[in-house]
Amino acid sequence: MLWWLDVLTTLISAATVGFAVVGLLAPARLVPPGTSPAPAAPAGGAPLPVGTR
Repeated sequence: MLWWLDVLTTLISAATVGFAVVGLLAPARLVPPGTSPAPAAPAGGAPLPVGTR
Protein backbone atom coordinates (compact mmCIF):
# COMPACT_ATOMS: atom_id res chain seq x y z
CA MET A 1 0.00 0.00 0.00
CA LEU A 2 1.17 3.52 -0.66
CA TRP A 3 2.48 5.32 2.42
CA TRP A 4 0.53 8.51 1.72
CA LEU A 5 -2.74 6.57 1.73
CA ASP A 6 -1.90 5.38 5.24
CA VAL A 7 -1.28 8.98 6.32
CA LEU A 8 -4.50 10.19 4.67
CA THR A 9 -6.54 7.42 6.27
CA THR A 10 -5.05 8.20 9.68
CA LEU A 11 -5.86 11.92 9.37
CA ILE A 12 -9.43 11.28 8.24
CA SER A 13 -9.93 8.75 11.02
CA ALA A 14 -8.62 11.20 13.62
CA ALA A 15 -10.98 13.91 12.36
CA THR A 16 -13.90 11.48 12.49
CA VAL A 17 -13.10 10.51 16.07
CA GLY A 18 -12.74 14.18 17.00
CA PHE A 19 -16.18 15.04 15.63
CA ALA A 20 -17.67 11.99 17.38
CA VAL A 21 -16.23 13.09 20.73
CA VAL A 22 -17.49 16.65 20.26
CA GLY A 23 -20.90 15.27 19.27
CA LEU A 24 -21.07 13.27 22.48
CA LEU A 25 -19.71 15.89 24.87
CA ALA A 26 -21.02 19.16 23.38
CA PRO A 27 -23.42 18.54 20.48
CA ALA A 28 -24.49 22.22 20.33
CA ARG A 29 -20.98 23.12 19.11
CA LEU A 30 -21.68 21.27 15.85
CA VAL A 31 -24.63 23.55 15.01
CA PRO A 32 -23.60 26.44 12.74
CA PRO A 33 -23.76 29.93 14.30
CA GLY A 34 -27.02 31.78 13.75
CA THR A 35 -29.14 28.64 13.63
CA SER A 36 -31.06 26.85 16.34
CA PRO A 37 -31.18 23.12 16.96
CA ALA A 38 -34.23 21.22 15.77
CA PRO A 39 -37.20 21.33 18.14
CA ALA A 40 -37.83 18.39 20.41
CA ALA A 41 -40.38 15.80 19.32
CA PRO A 42 -43.91 16.45 20.63
CA ALA A 43 -45.03 14.42 23.63
CA GLY A 44 -47.24 11.40 23.12
CA GLY A 45 -45.82 10.47 19.72
CA ALA A 46 -47.64 13.24 17.85
CA PRO A 47 -46.33 13.87 14.33
CA LEU A 48 -43.71 16.57 13.85
CA PRO A 49 -44.73 19.82 12.17
CA VAL A 50 -44.13 20.05 8.42
CA GLY A 51 -40.60 21.14 7.55
CA THR A 52 -38.81 19.51 10.50
CA ARG A 53 -36.69 16.43 10.55
